[in-house]
Amino acid sequence: ASSANLHSDLGSLVADLPHTYLVVDVGSQARTMVDAAIAAGCDPECTAWFEDAASAATIVSRWGRSTGAILLKGSRGIGLEEIWECLQTMEVN
Repeated sequence: ASSANLHSDLGSLVADLPHTYLVVDVGSQARTMVDAAIAAGCDPECTAWFEDAASAATIVSRWGRSTGAILLKGSRGIGLEEIWECLQTMEVN
């Protein structure tokens, strides 16, 4: 299966998860996952796609941890550690 197909399949699955409130997807190929999640019924307000991890970290820090579960999707090479570190320093509201 192609990368686009796998991302699309994952997006469809994410829409069915009861405890995923925010889907944060990073990277050029990752947009397919967000689009598929929305098409499968995920609230567009609960999804976000970013070209790079630094942009995602800025927005995620504004959301805070009171939102519940956050799914981060991206390759290690894209630098998701930056977002994870941001989440680790936040207080749970």
